[in-house]
Amino acid sequence: MSHVLFRGETATCFCSHCIQRNQEKGIDADRARQGYGKLYSLIKATEQNKARPIDGLLTEVLRILQRFPEVLSWDYQWFLADEEICTQVHHTAKAISPNIDSGRHVDHQRSSWDVFYRAAIPYSTMAKNADFIKPILYHETFGPRLRWWVLERMKDRVLNELSLEQSLSLFYSTFGHTAKEMPQVEELDANGLGATYVYNETKRCKLGVGSHAKVYAGIGIDVPWYVPGGMEPRPSRPDSVEAAVVQAFEAGADGVLASREYNEMFLSMKCLATILLAALAMGLTVPRPTNAAKPEERLRVIIETDAPGGDPDDEGSLVRFFLYLNEWDVEGILCTRRADQSRTGESGRECLERFIEAYQKVWPSLTKHDRRYPSPKNVRAITLPSYDGTKARNAIIAAVDREDSRRIWYVNWGTNDGNLTAMRQALDYVKMTRSEEAYRAFADRLCFSRDADRGYHVREHIPYLH
Repeated sequence: MSHVLFRGETATCFCSHCIQRNQEKGIDADRARQGYGKLYSLIKATEQNKARPIDGLLTEVLRILQRFPEVLSWDYQWFLADEEICTQVHHTAKAISPNIDSGRHVDHQRSSWDVFYRAAIPYSTMAKNADFIKPILYHETFGPRLRWWVLERMKDRVLNELSLEQSLSLFYSTFGHTAKEMPQVEELDANGLGATYVYNETKRCKLGVGSHAKVYAGIGIDVPWYVPGGMEPRPSRPDSVEAAVVQAFEAGADGVLASREYNEMFLSMKCLATILLAALAMGLTVPRPTNAAKPEERLRVIIETDAPGGDPDDEGSLVRFFLYLNEWDVEGILCTRRADQSRTGESGRECLERFIEAYQKVWPSLTKHDRRYPSPKNVRAITLPSYDGTKARNAIIAAVDREDSRRIWYVNWGTNDGNLTAMRQALDYVKMTRSEEAYRAFADRLCFSRDADRGYHVREHIPYLH
């Protein structure tokens, strides 16, 4: 069901085994196929921006489900069959070794965002045939997963009538989170869901299993992000992992499991996890290992460049900058030069695309040396023209407003004559729309680097900038 409504994929499974199972339950396979087909056609029409159903998309989905209840029955039988397999494995293990602990891994989709699975197989059902339950709670990588695997997919399909912000609010309400305690849409990629998510889901699991099974929370450490052609490393922040582990135990977890793959974890995080769990097991105050990289050691950086100006120094600086993308948290690469202002006839964004394409060719080799090199997809996402609309300005404001104790280093490599930098646009906009106190607080989160008398067009108006 979720594959049809959320992803626009065809329904499965209609193999001979599934057909026989459902027939024994009195469920008509042909009507199930027909109902799934109507849902699929509805979702594909939505993807193609065809006319909205007269009564609305969600109403039409419910209409199909009421006319073809076999669809829900078929979906439920699939979940039950899956549950029966887990039950058989558990009883087989117990028959071989009665004292063994046999438990269940609940993957991320099922633990955190698939409402159909959650409705079909609650933790109370799992606990009847398991000694422990391990829900996957990747609090950091769940941010981009929620944004791109859930919200964006649903926005193109079943939740097409809602904005991303409305869909996120619906998700928080439906899945037991308090919206004001959780990140906003634009914060999901960078911040993840946070330790509060770990607490909420661990607590739900504990309440569900009661005294029938233990709960071991699967805490994500250095879980990478999927990108075309491979995986993008996402190193965990020590304070984030610490908070997640503490919140899991606060919610009543009987233990935690460092997830997901040992060979994906950086050495410092392995040390942190070992020390942290040992300390908690002994009831000690949680230490922070001195060899773990502190988040403030990585600089937050936004650059603005007037390339291509036909000057080799600008493009040479960009080459070196791309080489060091693993060293900083780069939150913006902004281009100031329009095509009609360039001696080469190339706009700034077109110029940067050449660099990104070159970076894409060597990215697989770079990540062999350091997995922190961002994916070409992510680099493209933060490369914006400051001469075209307000995207660059808004990106700066969002970055400064993001919850992060580190200031942002802004580096200006030239502003084309007649153009205001995106930073100046951002500062002017904040000054116009916020109080003087809020404006000063905003500016206080910025650090500027200048050479000689450059930067006067910003410094002149804001003398107290760093």
